[in-house]
Amino acid sequence: MDVDEKLFRAVCISDAEATAYTIETMLLLSKEKLAADELSELWEASFVDCQVQRALEDLFAGDNASLVRLIKKRVPELKPSQIRQSLGRADLHVGFPTTAETLPPTPPASEGPDTTPEMRAVIIAGERQDCRYARDIVIHVANWLVAQGRLSADDCPVVVTRHTGRGADRCLVNTSAHHLDGSDFRSGEELTNGLFIETHASRLDLERYARRLLEWADVDPDIMQVRWPD
Repeated sequence: MDVDEKLFRAVCISDAEATAYTIETMLLLSKEKLAADELSELWEASFVDCQVQRALEDLFAGDNASLVRLIKKRVPELKPSQIRQSLGRADLHVGFPTTAETLPPTPPASEGPDTTPEMRAVIIAGERQDCRYARDIVIHVANWLVAQGRLSADDCPVVVTRHTGRGADRCLVNTSAHHLDGSDFRSGEELTNGLFIETHASRLDLERYARRLLEWADVDPDIMQVRWPD
């Protein structure tokens, strides 16, 4: 295995903008998390997702005869040449949820009374939007800005996801699922007006990006509240 493939997360303690991400990463080394072996499970999920993503991307890249035959089997009325031409026009993206979403929270050390968990949600200007995944936080905020007429194709690309070493090549919202350097969004989602938003980040980072997006649109970020019970 290549050394780079063993890397799960990299943090810089001196990076003020990544404080939340650093804390979240360090908490994985807490006694409770280590006892539950969550770090190993998260790393394995991340490693497997990367391998599957690479295999799928290779499968759809170039003229893959096996893939053409598979599609031909499912759609027999199409000619192989038509399938190859269609695959050449296709813009396919493979994305996975962040590793923090792939596992349930660490169970408590001792059993307590059963309680009904509070629903995950983001509240924007008093409007509650339920969230199933962490990416829903930034998606709901972006769609709210779209509805308010504050986010359109004319505003793109929107760059608010600055990270040390990554520069301004990475953007949050664009007219296509691509960053400024031409690389694909790792986990792009389409907004209600056809724009695309990058959602590949930890839950804390996604919350931070949502607040930055509100600031970018000259909206007080305090109108947003995130309810995310552990």
